[in-house]
Amino acid sequence: MTDRALTTGFLEDPDTVIVTVVTDIEPDLALADLRSSIAQAAPSRAQRRRLAHALHERPDLLTSGRPEGPPQIERLIRALRATGVRRLALPCCGHCHQPKPLPQLDGKIRICGSCARRTRTAANPCVGCGVTRRIASRDRNGGPLCVRCVSYHDHDSIDEIRARISQLDPGQDQQTLMEIIRTVVPRRFQRHKVLWELEDRPDVLTGQGAHGSPRVNSLIQALVAAGVSGVVAPACPFCGRSVVLPTQRDGLRCCQRCDDQNRHAPCSRCGQSRRVSSRTAAGGAVCGPCYRRDEANHAPCADCGRVTTVHRHGDGPARCGRCFRAPMATCSMCGRVKPCHLAATDRPRCGSCSRRMRSLPCARCRGTRPVGGRTADGQPLCGNCSSRPVPCAGCGHTRLVKSRVPEGPLCATCYPRHPLSFRPCIDCGTTERLHHQGLCQRCAFRHQLLSLLAHSGGDIHPHLEPVFHALVSSEPKSGLVWLERSAAVALLNELSQVNQPVTHETLDRYPPNRAIDHLRNVLVAGKVLPPRDQYLAMFDRWTAKALAQVADAHERRIVRGFASWHALRRLRDRSERHNITATQAGYARAQVRAAIALIAWLRDNGATLASCDQRLVDRWLADGRSTRHNARAFLLWTRRNGHTPDAEIPQRTTEGPAARIDEDDRWTLVRRFLHDDAIPTAERVAGLLLLLYGQPLTKVAHITRDQIISSGGAVRITLGTKPLNLPDPLGGLVLRLATNRRGHAALGHTDDHPWLFPGGAPGRPISPNRLTARLQSFGVRARAGRNTTLMDLAAQLPAIVLSNLLGIHINTTTSWTEQAQTGAAYAAEIARRGSFSKS
Repeated sequence: MTDRALTTGFLEDPDTVIVTVVTDIEPDLALADLRSSIAQAAPSRAQRRRLAHALHERPDLLTSGRPEGPPQIERLIRALRATGVRRLALPCCGHCHQPKPLPQLDGKIRICGSCARRTRTAANPCVGCGVTRRIASRDRNGGPLCVRCVSYHDHDSIDEIRARISQLDPGQDQQTLMEIIRTVVPRRFQRHKVLWELEDRPDVLTGQGAHGSPRVNSLIQALVAAGVSGVVAPACPFCGRSVVLPTQRDGLRCCQRCDDQNRHAPCSRCGQSRRVSSRTAAGGAVCGPCYRRDEANHAPCADCGRVTTVHRHGDGPARCGRCFRAPMATCSMCGRVKPCHLAATDRPRCGSCSRRMRSLPCARCRGTRPVGGRTADGQPLCGNCSSRPVPCAGCGHTRLVKSRVPEGPLCATCYPRHPLSFRPCIDCGTTERLHHQGLCQRCAFRHQLLSLLAHSGGDIHPHLEPVFHALVSSEPKSGLVWLERSAAVALLNELSQVNQPVTHETLDRYPPNRAIDHLRNVLVAGKVLPPRDQYLAMFDRWTAKALAQVADAHERRIVRGFASWHALRRLRDRSERHNITATQAGYARAQVRAAIALIAWLRDNGATLASCDQRLVDRWLADGRSTRHNARAFLLWTRRNGHTPDAEIPQRTTEGPAARIDEDDRWTLVRRFLHDDAIPTAERVAGLLLLLYGQPLTKVAHITRDQIISSGGAVRITLGTKPLNLPDPLGGLVLRLATNRRGHAALGHTDDHPWLFPGGAPGRPISPNRLTARLQSFGVRARAGRNTTLMDLAAQLPAIVLSNLLGIHINTTTSWTEQAQTGAAYAAEIARRGSFSKS
């Protein structure tokens, strides 16, 4: 079996391997009972991997009763037999052949505790009497002592230890020393060993603790903390720092950092010499960064659902580093109540104090800062000094090092062009810059997506397969970023555990946000969900939430009736002809909000809808903002239905467009958009449709390819009821845009849509606000430019012609025509110019 197969089976999904082997023997076993037994027998991932490996190699260990393999096999069999299975056989002790718990090993055979004690006793006769009995203790040379002989040597050594410490500090309180010794060395045989060490090496208390045992070092730390003079905390014999010495190296106690340096080995994956964090199935060393990047060590986060490296803190759920929040506690160093590490201990420590503890004097700048790296001889470097620029071997510029190759260090610009940065993907064989673990970006995205959508059994529900295909077709780099950051990932992970199809109603159950809306657009574009008018659905959900603000049940029914039979009905009528726009949905919401605000104002002023007369309406309008006029439709509707007396809000009138641009500036912009190839084609077409034909950007954004007609070398566009001929070069620009149109959606990208101006959401047109901002960057003010264009066209063409060609309502074109005819100054300018065409 290859190392890749081992990784895929045992390391990546050990539960599936175990379930497969057990169900082959016990096909009627309930899956829930089996998974519960696996969790009981092998609670950690490392234990489940050992169990899966052993069962794959020797599945007969479940039925043969042989005392071989890891202890998790016996625990699994005992847990499963408690559920009623009978085909599995408990392993018997390799010596007494009894089905007992087998905690010990004799070579490769597992044995019970009684046989293990007999084996040790037979091999170690008592050094006092020579009789083979159970070992009760050991003498100072390590020789075994039986129960009868240990009594001759078993005297309490606490007074002798206290006496040796008192020689260093005669004035120290003796009772305090006794309490320290009893606390640190609680058992009698431990005090014997400490005394023997002090007799052999008296200098361990005066700075030579590196030669002592962990128990002696703990005693030294306690004595130093209690202020016992003469006792000196030992320094690390390798780096000279006065810190705790928790590990051993070359027979001496040393600090954790020096022990880590001693455990460095070349990583079997990246080749860097680093501390060994794990090993592959074939025994190769794996460093910490490679271990964290390995998908086999990833699991879904319990909070956000991201498939990444997770950790369990106590009995809590598995969380990623982004979601984990340390519990609140009082920091033992700064005294502030903050999220602290080691919160369950008597020395909690906040993040700021932890970083200060890791600060050392930098070997280059001499500043005391957190260690960011080290020199070749192990001296600490701060973050700035460790990332100091060096000459690049590729371009010669002095820059930060991105990678090191045989030719020397390479910067971030040169390394992507170097042949060593390109390697074949172990899945598809494509040679490119790999993402991680030998996988290219596309394969890594596919694997992570499969892990996200897989349920607890390791497979994908059939109803999620279309979701997988809709997402996996995305641009892989953007897809990996989306898996890392999007809030919709947690939703998909939750849906993967439920065997139900994904529908619009399923997504509607979650609080609305941009991440879910974007996911919905991806699924609609991928034909997983049917298309629907999103603004219409959002208005329906918004109304139910807004009505909760009305306290009175009767008035709430009135507002609900207005929202359903007036606002929502008008939106549905428009939706049958075309998708409603954000502006239309926003105006409907404004009408409902104004109705709710009017009812609240009446309540505050001691009135109701039934008593609302014209005097109250006029007072309400005078006391507030102009948006209160949006309640006009509500009052008209309530009056028709008998809910209010004869009161109304007058219709707001405008005295013509307030914003216009100079006519010469307009034609300057037209010439620029016609001939400047530096402007993107989409912006040129949108700007010309606005500046030449007065089209609102809400309508421009929703133009489809079906509205473009090309025949006999002529290009026409249908904006109203009659097609409109487009002159060159505008016609050529429109044809080019229709041919080369491409949306900006990275996730779920598709070209199977009708829009001439595709947007950032897959299968959706560009938003009018985005189009307005893009035109504004080229100097086009949308409203002012459209007003000027319509005024110009209305002065030259009849209202009915404008309505048919431009798709504007006849009432609107009539109003523009009247304004153009009554503007004497503007008419004089038209007469002076004398022609519509401009070159």
